[in-house]
Amino acid sequence: RLVVTPQQLRGLLLECSEEVGVWRVLVFICMFSRCIHQRTLISSDVLRDPQLFVDASLEEVTHRLGPVATFDGLDLEAMTSPPLRLNLAEYEHWVLGKFILILSGTEKGCELECTYEGMPDFIVPNNWVEGPPQVGVLQVRYTCEPKKRVLKRRVALGHRLLGWQSSAPL
Repeated sequence: RLVVTPQQLRGLLLECSEEVGVWRVLVFICMFSRCIHQRTLISSDVLRDPQLFVDASLEEVTHRLGPVATFDGLDLEAMTSPPLRLNLAEYEHWVLGKFILILSGTEKGCELECTYEGMPDFIVPNNWVEGPPQVGVLQVRYTCEPKKRVLKRRVALGHRLLGWQSSAPL
């Protein structure tokens, strides 16, 4: 049985030549399910490290593994800047919307800016926290100062909604 850490996969990816741009993407996708601490794997330590993946490669990984599997809920601020566009008719986008809406109600002093169906400065109805509608396009930007972030809450939501399996150190 093969199991690797994010650090081991990072080392392997650094050995892959970027001359044939797809190698790192293919290795990452093949090794994703073999890696413990996937939460660390999708962070700036590996997947979001510009030394390893350019934007096009990151988009390809997200396309192949899905937006939920590659969403870094611990760094929501980076994930929503520029604003994240969620097509709520797509289940994985709906799940990400739910994650963001629940979190925005629990981290005090943080700001959620939304546009829904082209309506700027959209105020999210309270009942959307239970689950946003499964229609329309929601664009979100989430800002929160590091000292106001509730990382344990983000991890708990990641386990509940994003399928995080292991508890890598925060």
